[in-house]
Amino acid sequence: MTSTHPVSLILMLIFILAPGLAPRSTAGAQPQALVLSLAKASEARSGVFQSYHPVDVLRFEPGLSKEAYPFLLRQNFEVFLGDADANNEFDDAPGNIDAMASTAGSRRPSVYNFLFSFSAASTRFPGGKALDGDLIRFQPGGGFKVFAAEAVVSSVTGTRTIDIDAATLTSGGELIFSFTDNEITSNSILIQQNNFKTTLGDETLLGWMPGTTKVRVVHTAEALLAMVSKAAGKSLTSIVDVVGLTTDPMNPGHFLFTTASTAKGLAGAVFTTAGGGAYAVVNNTSLDGTGEWGLKAAPVLDALSKYAGGKDPLCLEVLGERIVTPGTGAAEVRFHGAVPSGTVQLYLTYAGHPVPRPFPLPPPLNGVLHGYVTAGDPLLFASVQNPLLKVPVGLDGRGQVRLSPGPVLPGVSFLLQGVDLSSYEVSEPVVIDLVKE
Repeated sequence: MTSTHPVSLILMLIFILAPGLAPRSTAGAQPQALVLSLAKASEARSGVFQSYHPVDVLRFEPGLSKEAYPFLLRQNFEVFLGDADANNEFDDAPGNIDAMASTAGSRRPSVYNFLFSFSAASTRFPGGKALDGDLIRFQPGGGFKVFAAEAVVSSVTGTRTIDIDAATLTSGGELIFSFTDNEITSNSILIQQNNFKTTLGDETLLGWMPGTTKVRVVHTAEALLAMVSKAAGKSLTSIVDVVGLTTDPMNPGHFLFTTASTAKGLAGAVFTTAGGGAYAVVNNTSLDGTGEWGLKAAPVLDALSKYAGGKDPLCLEVLGERIVTPGTGAAEVRFHGAVPSGTVQLYLTYAGHPVPRPFPLPPPLNGVLHGYVTAGDPLLFASVQNPLLKVPVGLDGRGQVRLSPGPVLPGVSFLLQGVDLSSYEVSEPVVIDLVKE
């Protein structure tokens, strides 16, 4: 006879495993955390984390963080995209992140709170594709929705085929953005605001109220060039492109931005539009590109966002190859950002068809469990019973475990997540695929 274990029972066991614990207090002022991507691969200076790639989203608190920290990794995106190429494996991920905007306000965003635009001309998802001029949002029920369609943005700006390269949302709901390339506009209002020029430079900041035809030039390309020149203390002829953009937490109504330039004083720097242009100051730290990101090589920053900071989020990684051979191979799984000296409960769920079904968790748990979280999934309940999956946390908030799948059928995928039993925080999912023999 096969017994089943309702999800409510599984969640109850989580509470039993961590009696008397309360969510972390948020009393006191929080620092600002920047969320960013890189234009090219790099590594954290400590070597603790795997190499970062342009599709990875990193977190950094200027003046407080020792190095850039993983926030959303390619391994997470492979789960969110599902089996886009229909090869029965979770091995699809988007190209570089061109633009990234949070809809969560000052709260820490999850993957579902971000608007993304990817560098590839077309990114495949199960059931659809996203263009490089689209801003899309992943959905908790799977798939994505288009927040701002390339065709609509092109229409309201009087341009043709466009590619969005930086974007942010204001508190009033206005989308501020720039293009990847110079674009010719036929919009008379934009031409007038652009000093009667029909060419919108790729440094130009535009503003649009979604759902309307209301569009404006926020800052011209010439104005952005003058701002960066003022900050760097030298006369520049080019900043190449504006590639990252978010609102300035210290100067309401102004914006932080990054450029594609690799020139000294520009590479790795963040600028503000406040005061006619300056290096941004976040957490009393000037972001002038002098190595404050804790990376081995000077970075060229790309997409940019922010939120009120605090503890590093719980993050899982599968080291090396995550596709292992049943009975002989093993997946090395490690985590970061847990409460020191506590315990992280790892959960395996059967992925089934490569489109995971998220299951929202009730308070005080922070996040969602992915996979087919149903009463009939034996792996989820077995995870609670398996002492190997209760991993002790070191004083540095890290831990690691080696998982051997044993002689199970090849071609099966498992989703893996962690729950910090000291804070009830749930990590984003990663995937382990068992190779076909």
